[in-house]
Amino acid sequence: MPQETVLNSTEFNGLLNRYLPLLGSLQRKRILEAAAIAFYHHQTDWPVIQTLISDDAPTFKLLTDNLALCWVHEGRHYKKLTPLVGLTELLSPNIAQTLFVRGKYVTVIS
Repeated sequence: MPQETVLNSTEFNGLLNRYLPLLGSLQRKRILEAAAIAFYHHQTDWPVIQTLISDDAPTFKLLTDNLALCWVHEGRHYKKLTPLVGLTELLSPNIAQTLFVRGKYVTVIS
């Protein structure tokens, strides 16, 4: 396969069909995703994002070095906690709904 050459999807799929005709659909999908991410990091028309805030979907894992959960999605992890000690037992219903964001407590309404 050519290196340092920009290919459109038809050309790239044609090369995959030619050189890897027995490729399964999941393998093809992974190769296309990897190629898209590689192109994104290599291109110079648009700046590569330094930090991405997302919902923790696996799709975004390799787009940037710094991946952060948005505060709404981060709150779902608090719902999994089981408080066992004193005051935290009293606070547990509120922990999942109140998050500390940028120096302030924010109430999440679900």
